[in-house]
Amino acid sequence: MIDKFKNCMKEQGWTVERNEKQRFCLPEPMKSRYTGYPESWVEFVSIVKSTLRGDERAWFLCSEDYDMQGDKAWQW
Repeated sequence: MIDKFKNCMKEQGWTVERNEKQRFCLPEPMKSRYTGYPESWVEFVSIVKSTLRGDERAWFLCSEDYDMQGDKAWQW
């Protein structure tokens, strides 16, 4: 499903970058604070590093944004 979504987004001019090193795991504070999110969303966040529209005015929050060790992390 992720590959189908990724291909669709690329056809619409988006840049989709996958995590090449390893699958990302949501930090424990995220897991305990928020519940009920779909498993497909968890899979997306664990595989996709970034998703950015061509004009850079729209994006999806992806693993880089949830990585509490990284410098781009949103402080949840």
